Amino acid sequence: MGTIARPTDTLAHDVSSRLAGSHDSALESRLASALADASGVYQDFVPTAQALVQQLRACLQDRERSEWSEHLVTLNAADIWLCAALADGDDDAVRVFEQRLGPQLERTLRRFSLSEDQRTELAQHIRVQLLVPSPQGPARIALYRGWGSLEGWTRTVAARLALNAIRDGKGTKPLERAPELIGASPEFAALKASRRSLFMQALGEAFHSLGPRERALLRLRYLEGVQANALAGSYDVHESTMSRWLASARTELQARFEANARPLVNDDEAIAELVGAMQSRFGESLQELFVSELAESTEPSVQAAQAASPSRSRGAG
Repeated sequence: MGTIARPTDTLAHDVSSRLAGSHDSALESRLASALADASGVYQDFVPTAQALVQQLRACLQDRERSEWSEHLVTLNAADIWLCAALADGDDDAVRVFEQRLGPQLERTLRRFSLSEDQRTELAQHIRVQLLVPSPQGPARIALYRGWGSLEGWTRTVAARLALNAIRDGKGTKPLERAPELIGASPEFAALKASRRSLFMQALGEAFHSLGPRERALLRLRYLEGVQANALAGSYDVHESTMSRWLASARTELQARFEANARPLVNDDEAIAELVGAMQSRFGESLQELFVSELAESTEPSVQAAQAASPSRSRGAG
């Protein structure tokens, strides 16, 4: 009995041929499975082959041609499908964007000291940047690379666009380094305002004193939301090894944070408060640090993470 063709199989054939420049049965098979899964998540719209090719090129740009088929398995196919449809300007996809990602955009903008009118205007500016192509290139949504959650990627890009817009005179100054992300912690909320700046100073110094691999891993894990299994695939190590690397990076950052905070405060009770705030909201603290530095730094990339890896052999570490 023959295999029943899926509606996405023709699309996969077209997309894989355009990507590879010729027929590649392994790539087509992996892509057909991924697109079938994605279409099951979002059944109300189908992106064009052109949009999918553009989206997948962004996802595969740091990979050797021989690695494409295997790498496809690690990508978030449903979010790639959604982003390609958004790049097409599909109305149903835009509605999904507003329902799923609109709240992420609003929460990001609440970190800035803006009036309601300014926040509304800036939110619209960011939506245009994300969803509307320009003469210089495609809409920014086409740059999503399939790593981590689309929510985390949207928060990162929205924060950068907001900071750029504010710097160009489209808004006011961002809040001082005492954000809502960390403010959710009871320990941090109890800190005096003067100690909040010390908290961020000690955290920033501790983070930037880490090695390149530790910095890359923490950025990808806590800013972009990349899971340990996906990071393990990027570094070509077992997931257990990656878990140990992440735990080691976290422990080292906490130790360096305490060491850096002590000369700034020189008070055991205050040190205990700062360390308690750090430990209770580790991920949120790092997220805020990264967002606060977006105006001065570029987005961490998978390529940078791979460059920091000491070994590409499975089971290393």
